[in-house]
Amino acid sequence: MKHRSKVIVSGFAGSGSSAVVDLLSEIEGYFTLGKEFRLLTDPDGVMDLETALISGWSPYKSDLAIKRFRSLIRHLGKKNRYPYINQNFTRTLSADFIKISEEYIQELLSFSYHGVWVGINSPYTRWLKRLHKHFNLEIRKRLPEIFISYPREGFYDVTREYMEKLVDAASNKQTIEDTVIIDDPFSSLNCDSVLKYLHSSKILIIHRDPRDTFLNAVKYKYSFIPLEVDQFILWYRYMQEHTFKNTNRNAVLRINFEDMVLHYHETKQAIFDFLEISSEDHQSPLKYFNPEISGKNVQLWKNGIRDGDIQKIENELGIYCYNFGE
Repeated sequence: MKHRSKVIVSGFAGSGSSAVVDLLSEIEGYFTLGKEFRLLTDPDGVMDLETALISGWSPYKSDLAIKRFRSLIRHLGKKNRYPYINQNFTRTLSADFIKISEEYIQELLSFSYHGVWVGINSPYTRWLKRLHKHFNLEIRKRLPEIFISYPREGFYDVTREYMEKLVDAASNKQTIEDTVIIDDPFSSLNCDSVLKYLHSSKILIIHRDPRDTFLNAVKYKYSFIPLEVDQFILWYRYMQEHTFKNTNRNAVLRINFEDMVLHYHETKQAIFDFLEISSEDHQSPLKYFNPEISGKNVQLWKNGIRDGDIQKIENELGIYCYNFGE
């Protein structure tokens, strides 16, 4: 069976991955899902399912992981549901998002039964159990449902087919020959795992000079990045160290945001070679990504803002600072 090719574009929060999404959107036969894809690496997503159902399995971890994944699906699939406000995958991805996801859960389930374990106990279930014990009332079916999943290696086949169904549902008028661009913020940290969840996939990772990442965070008051410099240094180092633990080199290409701007043609060609894109298919050059416009986001640290913090970043994260050849 032929599977649609997929390109996962990922960064490290504020690293400029949208530049690559924009570039690929200029290619004939490439289309984007339109939103950050929060389903693979977000807490309670597919990666957490894998841990609970494979490497860290227990019957109760299985139960809780299924319930948390179902909760994630329902929050992603509805309008204005916190914490995923404005995601609404039912509108941006597919009207069948929740239906396809529920079918995936059913594929993973081995069986279910009504009962209680410590992690889902509550005053209500304790009251039911006391009724049963003292009055011999048949209340078992009123207890919560416990989900047992023991898929073993079958987890990956079921997950890949789930992803295929979601992408097909989101493709609208696109053909099977077209390539989907998946913008997943933190696949960069766990490439080896993510590649197991998708047929025919490659990952593009975008790195950015930590000095500019920090200054952008300060300027725009990013709430997802620490703004105290010592904490930022640790935050940045942890992610960089973790991403290089990935081993699959053939399916992963790392590029610098700075190269997208300063060496546009060479970097574009490297991406095209990696993805086997013909230059003739680049039918809308500069329509979405223009290196001259993005140039204002490079070397922000030269403006003399927070020089003391920048010096500390250079001292602590020098190996990750872009070499401008100065």
